[in-house]
Amino acid sequence: MNHDIEKALDNLEKRAQDIQHYMNIMSKVKTVNVADDQDFQREFDFFYKVRRNAEWRKVFFEIFERKKKKNCSYKEIITELYEGTG
Repeated sequence: MNHDIEKALDNLEKRAQDIQHYMNIMSKVKTVNVADDQDFQREFDFFYKVRRNAEWRKVFFEIFERKKKKNCSYKEIITELYEGTG
């Protein structure tokens, strides 16, 4: 087998768990209240490596829940996050 193909398959195998986390996040985001669901928040924080204090994360997930079904600009979300966390 071609070395590049072996390398690509090996990389996919190593990333399988990451892909599963991403799929879980994407399926849950539509069905749960992300501001309240601690399991969702833990998985999201783990996958995206969120390293902020509890108050920042609380504000973030509240904004996320309110905005998840709306077409918002990055600027709008970042501004609201800044206003809520300083």
